[in-house]
Amino acid sequence: MSRNTALALLILLLATAVRFHALGRQSFWNDEGNTARLSERSVRLILEGTASDIHPPLYYLILSGWQKLVGTSEFALRSFSAFAGVLTVLFTIQLGRWLDGWRVGLVAGLFTAVSPPLIYYSQEARMYSLLGLLAVASTYVFVQGLGTRDKGQGTRDMSPVPRPQSLILYTLLLTAGLYTHYFFPAIIAVHGLVAVSYWLLAISRSARQPLSTQHLPSALSTQYFSLLTFHFLLPTTLALLLYAPWLPIFWRSTGGGGAGWSLTGPFTAEALFWLLVGPIQHIDFIWVVLPLLFTFAVRRMTFIWPPRRGVFYAGVFVPILFMGAAGSVQPQHFKFLTTAVPPFLLIVALRVVGLWELRVTRQRDAYLVWFGRFAATLLAVPMLVGMGLLLRQLYTNPTYFRADYRGMAAEITAEAHPNAAVILNAPNQWEVFTYYYKGTAEVYPFPRFAAPPEQLIPELEQMAAEHGRIYALFWGEAGFDPQRTVESWLDANAFKAREEWRGDVRFVSYAVPPQTGDEMVTQLGYPVGEAITLAGYTLPQTAARPGDILPLTLFWETAAPISERYKVFVHLVNFEGVLVAQRDGEPVGNLRPTSSWVVGEAILDKHGLFLPADLPAGDYALLVGLYDLTDPARRLPITTAAGVVDALQLGIVSVE
Repeated sequence: MSRNTALALLILLLATAVRFHALGRQSFWNDEGNTARLSERSVRLILEGTASDIHPPLYYLILSGWQKLVGTSEFALRSFSAFAGVLTVLFTIQLGRWLDGWRVGLVAGLFTAVSPPLIYYSQEARMYSLLGLLAVASTYVFVQGLGTRDKGQGTRDMSPVPRPQSLILYTLLLTAGLYTHYFFPAIIAVHGLVAVSYWLLAISRSARQPLSTQHLPSALSTQYFSLLTFHFLLPTTLALLLYAPWLPIFWRSTGGGGAGWSLTGPFTAEALFWLLVGPIQHIDFIWVVLPLLFTFAVRRMTFIWPPRRGVFYAGVFVPILFMGAAGSVQPQHFKFLTTAVPPFLLIVALRVVGLWELRVTRQRDAYLVWFGRFAATLLAVPMLVGMGLLLRQLYTNPTYFRADYRGMAAEITAEAHPNAAVILNAPNQWEVFTYYYKGTAEVYPFPRFAAPPEQLIPELEQMAAEHGRIYALFWGEAGFDPQRTVESWLDANAFKAREEWRGDVRFVSYAVPPQTGDEMVTQLGYPVGEAITLAGYTLPQTAARPGDILPLTLFWETAAPISERYKVFVHLVNFEGVLVAQRDGEPVGNLRPTSSWVVGEAILDKHGLFLPADLPAGDYALLVGLYDLTDPARRLPITTAAGVVDALQLGIVSVE
């Protein structure tokens, strides 16, 4: 085994380790739940399901067979993407080696092995890792047909006709890419651009002079046109013929074209930045970005600039151009650029190797050789360190964790409320939630297809009348419930007890007791601060058990407009003053901040206080008050008959 082969194997082992590390630790998120459910179906049902989806069927068909071999756990389903990610590294090494030698291939492979965006999508049960693999694999097979290296020109001569096996393999890879994702035509465009460039270059070199319009007749001759035909047009045509049954669905799913030209400088810069760091927007990215900025700062020093390869630059900028042309410039679309990460890192590898292999012809310039090696080290080492730091964030920082549907389902199951309901406010939460949840609570998909409020509210009223506790999983409200009808109704009519972010999903618990709490039971009339009055409250129960939600309604008024925003706190403390349960939030479930109160208006403010499951039996004091939203330590004084306090005791709660 050669040293280069051994190094390549070590890089592949590294790529495998970082992609399989903690692969099953996190829950599936929405789209992965859709993957898990869709891949459970038969081939016919997968084809029918994807025909109305925004993705073609190949990934789901492959995963359907994959799960029969390895199972349906998070680790099992994601492992296919992880293996695809490792193969992406392999083909990146081979692509760099084929075009520019082992050093470029190995350096590019090392960067690709620890690339944060590639690892992120190698650990997701979606098709983006496969998309990246098919992009680089098809590019590798494509460039192999460009011939052998011309040492003098730094280019490769096209052989007139590719080998049959290469033609078949290239056609199959193009077809697989088309059936994997609707963005794959961008890769075909990359190959087309390179093929035309090599075709014109071959004509120019045959004439031994720069290409001009006088070469057009010969360019169309059989001798030269066969280069373009057999290397690109024929396999692309065959792939399109194999894709023909799906073309009407492709056209319908993509809207027949782009949403409008959106390619801008800021978007392009953001896309290039994403190629380095992916979705991990942490300060550690500075170790990745600064070295590249350094090399661009010395761009005029051409003696340290390696030869460029058009296929790499086309592989980076054509996909970005496609995204801009389609109007797909939002951050959630950057995952399409898994296709562009390998060529981008190959460009970086070219830079590193070009600096390292710098040669000079004059003895007095010998210092430039050492400068080149220093610059190469200054580029490569901090980039690798930075990528490692970003991977640490990916593995350990909850900010970058996916939505924890597994944890939410487990929590609902553990609480085992005998009469609970679960609201899913986005249609594609159903698959992932039911993948995990096997309990008895009834699951309601609200709203259904953006139903109008006059239809939703009666359904919500009926549901609330039938259940004593409601769990709501809010995600993507802007798209499915832009008026926030569901949440607003629950906040105003139920008792919100908990609200937590689980990834990008808000997990909210409500109590729906038999008594609505709309009527004031205990009158107070206590001034709070300068303008607010706590008119009274309703506490329908003072006896509870661990796991219960204690309902409390507060009645507020204001004698003057309020410019500040205050939060209401509801605390349960033992007789040593230790806090055992709390609920903090702006009034009416955050719907009516104090700055929106109208003079003389009665504010009916419902709160639910969740009692922990391990809360010891005993008596506890229930305290309420207000504090400044921007300074929680600044509580408003409450003037009572007994004096001024910053937390008003409403009563004693007995926990059984």
